[in-house]
Amino acid sequence: MKAFVRVTQYNPVLLVCDSGALGLPALTGKGPIQVSDSCVAVRSASANGLVTRLLVTDELVARPGDLICRHYIRTPNRAVVVCSVLLELYAAVVTRRTWSLVRVYTNDPIAPDRVVVVVGEPDHSI
Repeated sequence: MKAFVRVTQYNPVLLVCDSGALGLPALTGKGPIQVSDSCVAVRSASANGLVTRLLVTDELVARPGDLICRHYIRTPNRAVVVCSVLLELYAAVVTRRTWSLVRVYTNDPIAPDRVVVVVGEPDHSI
């Protein structure tokens, strides 16, 4: 499954989380990424008025960019979603487990205009 999305409206942060997640990380500081056990928050270039190209997939990607995050998140609803801070859904990936491995790649560590989210399954029991 692959979903390509162009984020054109002002949305400085992309949230990668379980479809029913409420445990969002504190969005403080200037860091490019914040994590909690149920969500990964990634800053994007749309805060600067640029279009952010988003690819969400559960497959391998050729030349995804620089890995900025590799994190396990809780997915009790067995679906990982990428949404805006207003919870507008951009893409979703169905998983089989209650913990999912999320890898986030970008073309710039501070204000990326290309974000690739690869959702996988844990390679060990949690």
